[in-house]
Amino acid sequence: MQRVKYPTAIQKKKLKDQRAYMTPEIRARQSALGKARKVVIKKQLIERLGGSCVCCGITEWWVLTFDHIKPLRENMPKYHSDWWQQLKNCPDLSHIQLMCSGCNSSKGIDKECKLEH
Repeated sequence: MQRVKYPTAIQKKKLKDQRAYMTPEIRARQSALGKARKVVIKKQLIERLGGSCVCCGITEWWVLTFDHIKPLRENMPKYHSDWWQQLKNCPDLSHIQLMCSGCNSSKGIDKECKLEH
């Protein structure tokens, strides 16, 4: 597993200086680009994992969530801002399954979906 490289103090200062000169329009555009990249990555991951909820079979990508079969702390490092990228580059996704948000939230800690389908 690769180590996460944290920015140095000099890099943080440069980034802070760059952000100080950014207009709200530029910030909004960069934010939109970042969200668009995450959507592309999410769709790719959904495709790799079968494209539907393992419980009810729903296929709408915007409803699907990534459910950790085992708790996250056992499988991957703590959440970072780039966890989507970590999943994208992970060759083995056997510890993750697709569930719609309803099934995932009803599953909770009981590890079993309580919704009737």
